[in-house]
Amino acid sequence: MNIRPDISVVLPTYHRPDLLERCLRALLAQTLSTERFEIIVVDDGHDDLTREQVRSIAATEGRRIGYLRPPQGRGPAVARNVGWRAAQGRLVAFTDDDTQPEPDWLREGLAALSRHADWVAAAGQVKVPCDGDRQRRPTDHELMTRGLETAEFVTANAFVRREALEALGGFDERFLRAWREDSDLHFRLMQLGPVGRAPLAVVCHPVRPER
Repeated sequence: MNIRPDISVVLPTYHRPDLLERCLRALLAQTLSTERFEIIVVDDGHDDLTREQVRSIAATEGRRIGYLRPPQGRGPAVARNVGWRAAQGRLVAFTDDDTQPEPDWLREGLAALSRHADWVAAAGQVKVPCDGDRQRRPTDHELMTRGLETAEFVTANAFVRREALEALGGFDERFLRAWREDSDLHFRLMQLGPVGRAPLAVVCHPVRPER
C-alpha cells in the first residue's frame, strides 16, 4: 500500500551531479522514518546524466525519490513550482542541491509546524562552515553565502504548508535567477498568516569554490 507522506522535499538542481549526490545522501540519512517523506528532484538542466543518477540512487537505496523536468520555463522559481505541485505531502520542505541537511532536519521542521497550527510556514537555520583560514580575504561569493545564516527566510531551508502554496500560486516565475524569489514568497506568505522559526531544523551550506 502506498502511504501518503507527511512531508515532501523539493530539490531543484542544475548540472551539479556531485553536489546533488551529496545532498541526496544527507536526505537519505534523515532520522524521520522513510514512509513519512518523499524526495522530488527537479532537473532544471534537462540533463540525462542527472536523470540516470537520481534513478540509480533511488533503485539502489529503495527509497521514494522522484525525478521531474519543467515542461516549460526555466529558473529556480519554475523548478520549485513543478516540484511542490507534484508533491503528495501536506507540508513541503525546500532546500538546494548545494546544501547538506542535518539528520534531524525533517523531523524538526515537521515538529515545529505541528506545534504551531497557525503557522503557514517556518524558516529553518542555515549554517555556513568556515574553511578555517581567517587571514584570507573572502570572495564576494563567500560573503553572499554567509549572509544566509542571518536571512529571515531562504529556500535553502524552508517549510511551507501545501495549502498556503496553493493559495498563493507558489513562486513568482518572473524571477529567472536564484535571487529574491524566496523573499517575494516570504512577503506573500506573511499576508496569509505567521511565518515562524525552526532553529533546530538545520542545513549546512558549504561555500562553493568561486573566483
